[in-house]
Amino acid sequence: MVKYPLITDSYNPYRDNVQGKANEPITVAGLLDRSKQVLGKSYEGSVPDWTLDEIYDRLENNAPRIAIIGGSSDHPAHIMDFQTSSRAAIRIWENGGVPFYFSTPVMCDGTAQSNQGMSYSLQSRNAVAQMIVNQLESHNYHGAFVIQGCDKQPLGVVSGLAHLDRLRQERGETPFIATFAPAHVLQGGTIPDDLWGELEEVAERAVAQGYSDIADDLNDAMAYILQCSSNTSFQGVFERAVAHEVMSFEEHKYFEKRLAVNTCDGAGGVCAFNGTGNSSRHIVAGFGLVHPELELLTEAPSQDVINAALDSFEVMLNKKEFGVSNLVAANIRNGIRIHSSSGGSTNLMMHIVAAMLYGGYQFSLQDLNKLHNECKIPDLFNYSLTEDRDIYQLAMQCCDSSSRGMESLFYELLQNDVPMDVHALTVEGRTWMERLEKKQGLSAENVKKNRIILSKPRRAFSGVDVLKVTSLIPLL
Repeated sequence: MVKYPLITDSYNPYRDNVQGKANEPITVAGLLDRSKQVLGKSYEGSVPDWTLDEIYDRLENNAPRIAIIGGSSDHPAHIMDFQTSSRAAIRIWENGGVPFYFSTPVMCDGTAQSNQGMSYSLQSRNAVAQMIVNQLESHNYHGAFVIQGCDKQPLGVVSGLAHLDRLRQERGETPFIATFAPAHVLQGGTIPDDLWGELEEVAERAVAQGYSDIADDLNDAMAYILQCSSNTSFQGVFERAVAHEVMSFEEHKYFEKRLAVNTCDGAGGVCAFNGTGNSSRHIVAGFGLVHPELELLTEAPSQDVINAALDSFEVMLNKKEFGVSNLVAANIRNGIRIHSSSGGSTNLMMHIVAAMLYGGYQFSLQDLNKLHNECKIPDLFNYSLTEDRDIYQLAMQCCDSSSRGMESLFYELLQNDVPMDVHALTVEGRTWMERLEKKQGLSAENVKKNRIILSKPRRAFSGVDVLKVTSLIPLL
């Protein structure tokens, strides 16, 4: 077990003013009491010693105040937050820190796409960033353990933390450090055998009635893993089938319900397709902000894994080079090239720019495009939702040690002559070069079945190009 150093700032509002020491000890004790209760028999900590007196003394002496930042439990990615935050709180206390907890709203793009909420999707990144800065400044925390969710939350938190870190350093205070713990990957659902047979009957009925296009589209939807987006595909086919009297409206609603309730695993997680949630996972790891033990999991992280990430704070505390804004800037090429090679959500282009701007850097979409085009980025991501190569499969490969996730992709980009910033630091307390010295499970060739990260490119180039209008032709 490590022991965190005290914060070296001469400024400590908890020492210089009694209000925080009067208000906050009960919140810390409450968090730790609740954490022990949540963990129950799986609690691995020592005999509880979090008295109000001890909490007061740690605040007085400027022990690191670490915020555990969760999400909202109305999003599937955050169902297991209470277990993860409980393990984190216990470890922060054991290491000599003072744990706190708060959470941010996390809108689900899949849910919001069917209502007015989709108008708020992109804006939610800035809203999350603002809430992050407000809360961390209000209670004057030194670092964060971030339970990384889905959609716009990850880069919203990165942006807020980068901004706060820049503010702290400009004021001459200790840098703000953070490590991200991405929510585990949610296994895609499976269509029950009896339902599969019933859907095949509908396809046969459609062909018999002269609507082979409906049958083709239904079979195409059935080929995908079951998830909210494939449910939408089914819904479109069902509506056409009802309109052409291939099925009744009652059949439509029956099939819709059967598919919906078999879609998501009860333990939640980030959906297995390579959308905003998982492409955010890849790029935040590329920024060096994710401890490798936490990057790609199939279930909520164990105490040992969380310990590994939080123990690294011992190395990072009080050191400017580990401040969030500095890590993002040092790894900006790495993040862009990992995103280019692995594909995924194109709206990450905007969020990458935002993270740099929030961190105090002059950076534009054209700057991103320039870095993207400095060299040819090969397509090294053999992802498929119909051929058993989704992100859940990648997580399984990482859990059985045959792959190292973004470390493996980083390595294979180097092997394909893509210049990567190997000397950039990461939240493990080491550079990428130091991390890659361990060869076990590093090469893509270690995976023998359903290989997702490749050593030989599918295509010679990959990524998103930024287009711009160079001239306007006047209308006659």
